[in-house]
Amino acid sequence: AHKTRGVRDDVDSLKGRLTLHFLPGDAPDLNPDEIGMELHQAHRRGAQPAEQWREAGRSGA
Repeated sequence: AHKTRGVRDDVDSLKGRLTLHFLPGDAPDLNPDEIGMELHQAHRRGAQPAEQWREAGRSGA
């Protein structure tokens, strides 16, 4: 819907006051909620991938 000609015309008419950012349809590796859920599920299974926990702590996830 955000790629239709009408939407592009509306965005263009705002002269830079609105910017559209196109994101991939499915990118769980970029979604902090998905990363946190993956770590939570691993913890519940008893697996504690230490490197992943350290990485999550650094990224604020």
